[in-house]
Amino acid sequence: MHGPIRHSTNEPSPNTIRPSASIRKNAVGYNNRGLLWSQTGDTDRAIADINQAIDLDPDYAEALNNRGRIWSDKGEYDLALGDYDHAIAINPGYVKAYDNRGLAWAAKDDYDRAIADYNIAMVMDPFYAGVYRSRAAAWGHKGKYDQAIADYDHALSIDPGDAAAYLGRCDAWIYKSKYNRAMDDCYGALRYSPNYADAYASLGDADMYRTDYVGAFADYSKAVRLDRKFARFYLSRGIASFYFPSPISAQDDFERGAAMRPQDSYYAIWADLARRHNGQPSILHDAKLDMTQWPAPVVRMLLGEQTPEAVLAAAENPHETIRNGQVCEANFYAAEFQRLQRRDDEALRLYRLALGGCPRHFIEYLATISALRSTGNAP
Repeated sequence: MHGPIRHSTNEPSPNTIRPSASIRKNAVGYNNRGLLWSQTGDTDRAIADINQAIDLDPDYAEALNNRGRIWSDKGEYDLALGDYDHAIAINPGYVKAYDNRGLAWAAKDDYDRAIADYNIAMVMDPFYAGVYRSRAAAWGHKGKYDQAIADYDHALSIDPGDAAAYLGRCDAWIYKSKYNRAMDDCYGALRYSPNYADAYASLGDADMYRTDYVGAFADYSKAVRLDRKFARFYLSRGIASFYFPSPISAQDDFERGAAMRPQDSYYAIWADLARRHNGQPSILHDAKLDMTQWPAPVVRMLLGEQTPEAVLAAAENPHETIRNGQVCEANFYAAEFQRLQRRDDEALRLYRLALGGCPRHFIEYLATISALRSTGNAP
């Protein structure tokens, strides 16, 4: 199935001085136990074990790659990048390390560097379906949905049962407003992975765009039932309820998400918006949030400490991708703030700015469309 001989290996280059067999065996044991800890969600124990593996065998490229993945899971992308760089320096043909390094760059919104790493991985192993999925996702974040779909097509030509590729292509079709094709692909993902919660969430997104709000709520609810520990599903279902038609139900979902992600400002913001719409006092001031970085200006606006104009100014960033996302969020959340103040004309103006500027994969884009429809100003 894979045709030519692969150029990837997890082994160090032949010129590397290898540790003794017993030391190597212990290093492998620590690495493997670290992976088991990571699968249970205990990232601290996982890193401690893999540190031991690397201390025993400093040229253990696979352990460095694995530690990089765990750092990424913890959101420590710079540490992850350092480990991937080291793994690649030891073994320049390590395809998975290039793929994972690309994922870390993508998590830092540097999609050009991510794509460059994916391109290298593809040259080394043209039959590695996962890297085509990775590059497709990066194209999608750059708004280049045709390129994304082409890469998902290629991934599926290599592995026709790749449920994740069907799901990624489903999302790309949603962003191109091809909702029937999107739903076909989401059902394709479910054909190969019947309990794929993310596929139901994407079906919910497609339903929202198609104005099938009953269907959206049902699909988001299926996603929640399949994975009750994933806060994003509560956020999506909450937005469906927030605008159509139950802020009370939305508040419950937002607060569940916020309880699961207590340091995530976005969940706290949505929970605060729902509370205020339901006539309850704000408790945003009590949230333990990082007020040193975005979206701290949005939080300050909701607390009455910063004006919407100041939030928009704070959204500026020299990195174009980051700036576009932050300006989108500044306009959208300022619109919600103005709606709370009964300044509906100003809210409408800001919603329209958000609609014109939000990346389509941002949840604020879908929320903007929902807000405009709920106020009788359908885009």
